[in-house]
Formats: sequence, C-alpha cells, structure tokens
Amino acid sequence: MTLRLLCLALTVALMATPTLAGPYDGDWAGVLDAGGRKLRLELHVRSDANGQSAVLESLDQGITAGATAVKTEGDQLSILFLDPVSGELTGRLSADGEQIVGRWTQGDSLPLTLTKKPAK
Repeated sequence: MTLRLLCLALTVALMATPTLAGPYDGDWAGVLDAGGRKLRLELHVRSDANGQSAVLESLDQGITAGATAVKTEGDQLSILFLDPVSGELTGRLSADGEQIVGRWTQGDSLPLTLTKKPAK
C-alpha cells in the first residue's frame, strides 16, 4: 500500500510541475542579407530552471556564438551575443508562433526573419 501511495504522490507532483519551455524554445533558421552576401543562420533557444539560453550559428561562416543575455517579454525577444560576433538579435514572435520577425544589429541594423524548424 505504501508503494502505491508513493507512486501516486510522484505522479501528482510530476503533473503539477510547470513546463519550462517558452514560445521561443526550439530551433530557428533564416537568411541574413548582409550587403549582398546571404548568410544562413540558425538560432537554438532553450529554457530550464536556470532561465533561457541561446546559441547562434552562422553556417556559411562556420561561427557559433553563445548568448550572454536572453530577454523575453511577451512576444518580444532580445538576445545579446559577444565573442565572436558582437551583435544583437531583437524581434517579435509572429501571431502563429512560427516566426521571429526582427533585426540583427552588428554595426548596421539589418532585417532578419527566422522560421521555426520542425521538432526532431
């Protein structure tokens, strides 16, 4: 009987645990038009008990950068990257949650739209 109560208590506790995933969590992809040069970018956003983290990959440049700050408020997003890219991604989540429409700022401010990739 004690084992049954323990299993029931564990099940209830797991069901009551809030999910940590936010609307930006997942993998996103887009193309940045940087002065005529098209750069394929991927953004990976994760949430856990410690907050949110993000990694940006510039596939054509072979560069990967971890975020130093991730801020989300409602449908607004701001991610700051230092070495090796020293840039900021700001944007807004589309109504359907499938795109981040915003800007990449690294000296110049350029439009950037990232589309959510299907979950693996």
